[in-house]
Amino acid sequence: MRKFCRALAIVCLAALLSIRPAAGRAEDPSLADWASDAVRALDALSAKADLAPDARMRRFRKLATRIFALDAMAAAALPRDVRPTPSDRARYGDAFRHHLAIGFERAVQRFGPTTSRVRAVRQRADTRIVLLRTQSEKRTRTSAWILCPPPALRVCDVEVDGIRMSAHHRREFAAVLAQEGLEGLIAHLRSGRLARP
Repeated sequence: MRKFCRALAIVCLAALLSIRPAAGRAEDPSLADWASDAVRALDALSAKADLAPDARMRRFRKLATRIFALDAMAAAALPRDVRPTPSDRARYGDAFRHHLAIGFERAVQRFGPTTSRVRAVRQRADTRIVLLRTQSEKRTRTSAWILCPPPALRVCDVEVDGIRMSAHHRREFAAVLAQEGLEGLIAHLRSGRLARP
């Protein structure tokens, strides 16, 4: 199964790399600059060895609001038939942000500081994709940031090893929702039980 997933990831990455900019449009240098600045900021945060885990998580949450469309990502992670009330949506959104911060901290603890670079920016109509390569002492990963439709300059989804974060979370969250409801999911997100590095 692992070999299949790896092969699928390679095929998906090759497909993403094959997307060419629309005729007459070059890559947007401001988009590449924005993405480079974003990964540089995340790398710098991962390298701050003097930070306590809670402090790094707080800084990640602040930084993440500038890079990621967190409300859109949180909504995409819920199964389509789940429609929380506005107050539940706010509590779930906060728990989702906390969940992402825990995942970032666990990745730093497990794999160490990262060095990332933008490999390519691909644009076609309203689809903008930033391909990244991230290295640490213990692993190298290629991922894709799928950006929100223009004019927003935020990441709406992330793909790693051929798997979209929204789809992964939706499957994982659906199982918890089926057994424990929204309150159970919020508790799991806050506790870190669902966070993976």
